[in-house]
Amino acid sequence: MNKLTAEISDIQTSGDIALLKLYCEGSYFYSMMIHHREDYIYKGNLVYMVFKETELSIGKDLKGGLSIRNRFQSVIEHIEKGTLLSEVKLNFNGHLITSLITTQSAEALALQVSDRVEGLLKTTELFMMKYE
Repeated sequence: MNKLTAEISDIQTSGDIALLKLYCEGSYFYSMMIHHREDYIYKGNLVYMVFKETELSIGKDLKGGLSIRNRFQSVIEHIEKGTLLSEVKLNFNGHLITSLITTQSAEALALQVSDRVEGLLKTTELFMMKYE
């Protein structure tokens, strides 16, 4: 599980749905929560953003728009290719995060250590944990 510290900079609500805007290491991230009742979710508070390695996609040389709100520049630090899956370690502003993608995708993108890539994560796959 990937885990980064962020500050809640804004919260928009509509019914039982909340869209959180989070500031982490010079970038904004977004998380959608349904039926949130956690007492630590308020503007200005620190939280942990957590997301699964299998939910983090990688883009290389992207052009044009995407519906994915969470797009962040990173550099590949390490690649461990397996038969079916590859583990790709990304350096995001000094923080090491992990993506698990198919080896076919890693090869199709010709991923190499030191490549500049974009991490891609849907708002529904970014979760909050209480900061301690």
